[in-house]
Amino acid sequence: MDKPPLDRNTILEAEFEYIATTATQSNEDRARVTSFYFVTVGSLIAGIFGAQYFEDVNNASGNPRIIYLGFSLFFTILTILGYLTVAQLARLRTAWRESVHAMNVLKEYYVKEIGGNLDKAFLWKTDTIPPAYKPGSVANYLAHEVTILSGLIFSAAVHFLQLGVRAGEANWMISAVSGVLMWRIQFYLYKRMLDKHEPLKQERD
Repeated sequence: MDKPPLDRNTILEAEFEYIATTATQSNEDRARVTSFYFVTVGSLIAGIFGAQYFEDVNNASGNPRIIYLGFSLFFTILTILGYLTVAQLARLRTAWRESVHAMNVLKEYYVKEIGGNLDKAFLWKTDTIPPAYKPGSVANYLAHEVTILSGLIFSAAVHFLQLGVRAGEANWMISAVSGVLMWRIQFYLYKRMLDKHEPLKQERD
């Protein structure tokens, strides 16, 4: 019994729909990852203040340095989580571009096969895909939000570290400068991760 011939259009349509779904999923995941980090940080910090830990430090009969150092470690961990969130945002941005590139490959195939003026119907082509790092994009704004918050958290980590090491004394300037540096470093790393995908590479994990 002869097998029915495969319809290449059906296969290509299914592939196009799958690629479109992955592109949409990447955008949704970016918002979800960012929201999760904000909620996590906000909930944990609110829990600290709500439990009045700072009053416990002032009234502690033991060594308050241990508590200050504990705060420093806690905020350092949140800073690390901030960097991991930034790395996820970079990967999701590149995943979206890879999906768009794959869609354009299919469109170019149809243009080549059908011919005519079909290419004029497509605004986005392989050479017009938005760059991975694009100032003013939603992805860029999300990265700024996360890196700024992560910088503030690291500033708090440095502040409590000073309190623990200097027996209750801290230099606010050192804390502020440390936070700004962490913000800039994380955003630089975010941009660097995106720049590695310029020009777009057809690589898969």
